[in-house]
Amino acid sequence: MKVTRQFPKLLAVGLVLAMTLSSLSGCDKEEQTSAGMVSDFESQTHIQVSAPAAESTSGETISGETSDSTSKEPLSGEFVVSEKKYDYKDGNLELLYVENQTNRHCNVTIHGKYLDENGETIREETQTYICFSAGWANYFQFYPRMTFNGFSYEIETEEYVKEPLYSDENGTPLVSYLNIRYVKNMYWIRDFFTGGVEARTMVFDTVIENHHPTVSISAEYYVIVFDEQGEIYLLGTEYDDMAFGVGNGVFGTCIDPVGTGDNGETRVPTPIWMQELGQDETVPENVQGVFTAVYALIDVVDYQEYVKQLHSDGIG
Repeated sequence: MKVTRQFPKLLAVGLVLAMTLSSLSGCDKEEQTSAGMVSDFESQTHIQVSAPAAESTSGETISGETSDSTSKEPLSGEFVVSEKKYDYKDGNLELLYVENQTNRHCNVTIHGKYLDENGETIREETQTYICFSAGWANYFQFYPRMTFNGFSYEIETEEYVKEPLYSDENGTPLVSYLNIRYVKNMYWIRDFFTGGVEARTMVFDTVIENHHPTVSISAEYYVIVFDEQGEIYLLGTEYDDMAFGVGNGVFGTCIDPVGTGDNGETRVPTPIWMQELGQDETVPENVQGVFTAVYALIDVVDYQEYVKQLHSDGIG
């Protein structure tokens, strides 16, 4: 399978908020929680892998071919995919939790199909994560902004080949150096709609740590906020829609290596809701202080290498 690289967009909203609003979040030591997890999945599929290829009972194909299989340990392990469908607003969202329990770093592509009540495909969507580290897990958010009756998917993988954008000089995936936490406190900040109309935005703080000693790491991600009952309260797309029209809800930031700047830590106010000035600014009791934030990483790259490749392509 050939994977087409898509460079990350360091979204202005994440970077601007990080620079201009950090003083508003306070310097006190709030209790910080590790990135949230979903525990009540509806189904789980174990996908066995073998070299050169294996096919799971549910039809997903996993490629185990390697570029230098003779110099490596035999391919072993499996992929585990857990999934759950949520009702949200006037539509549905499918959440996949993918675990790479193999001993290889892979590029992972998920081909998803949204189905009607007759099992017919009404829309398709493909997502790829490059350099999915062995022993790591990540969420994939499939949100078509419409209702659907069912969801099916196929997973393809190929072994990741070392390159400077997604891994360090030792070939270690950069995602393995990141740690994401958040503060379970929603608060309101001053904001502006397009055109300069004053607004108010509800945010909470995301704290990202970079443990790499030399590499500045850029990360892009979706955010899903669940209430105390485990139902979706808000998606990052809500802010994107209100602030920029119709957006994709992707947040992004850059974290300097450990030992520099803020010692490898970046605190980013994460906006999830925007409204006109003068409206109710309370946060529901089943959310404030008890919400769960789930992060679906889209890509994690070497920021300097990213800029270098942009310039070599004549961009920027």
